[in-house]
Parts: sequence; C-alpha cells; structure tokens
Amino acid sequence: ARHFLQVQAEVYEEPLKRLTPAAAAALSAYAWPGNVRELANVIEHAHVLSHGDLVDVADLPPRLTARPAATRGGDQSLHMPTIERDTIAEALRRCGNNKAAASRLLGMNIQRLKRRMEILGVRGTP
Repeated sequence: ARHFLQVQAEVYEEPLKRLTPAAAAALSAYAWPGNVRELANVIEHAHVLSHGDLVDVADLPPRLTARPAATRGGDQSLHMPTIERDTIAEALRRCGNNKAAASRLLGMNIQRLKRRMEILGVRGTP
C-alpha cells in the first residue's frame, strides 16, 4: 500500500500521503481476491478521494470496511465508482465540458480529473 501511495504521489506530483492506523488495519484485514492489482486500484481510488496528507477508512471502498451482512443486496446507489462518475459528469455539465473549470470545481488537478475520466469512462456532456 505504501508503494502504491508513493506511485500516486509521483503520478500526480503531490506530496506523499500516509495511511491512518484504521485504514492500514482495514487493508490488512481484507482478503484481496484481486491480489495486487486490486490493491493498486484501491490505493489510487483512496488517494484521489482523500483530503490532506492522510488516507483514512472513509476514503476506502465500502467493500473493505463493510460487515459481511451489509455487503449483500447490491445497493448500487452507494457504489463509489458510480458516485464518482456521476459527480465528474455533473461538474463537466456545469462547466460546459471545460475540464480545467471542472477540475477547479471538484478541487482536483486537471491531470487527476483526466485520469479519473479515463478510468471511469466519463465522456463530456452533449
């Protein structure tokens, strides 16, 4: 996890973020069926969502912190990639598809916005 935080800091040219003890414990407790690729994706996701220099449990996907009973039922309304995709699309809509303005509205640098758009498959509004 620390390695992938270092990678994200280099990619986005930002200071290195650290895991809170609770986030580190949640990462350690998870089974990681997707192995290292899943870990890399989770750390990238958490790095993008975190504020400041710490990655906390709230920045991790719900599947890492949810109790087993809470993960059943498939409530997509709280699916983080869906929420993130919708938020980026709405920011682009509000800014007339201007990525620089949308990145400012979202409080993220434009390189990160473009990367998240690519990963999430977000296109500009018609």
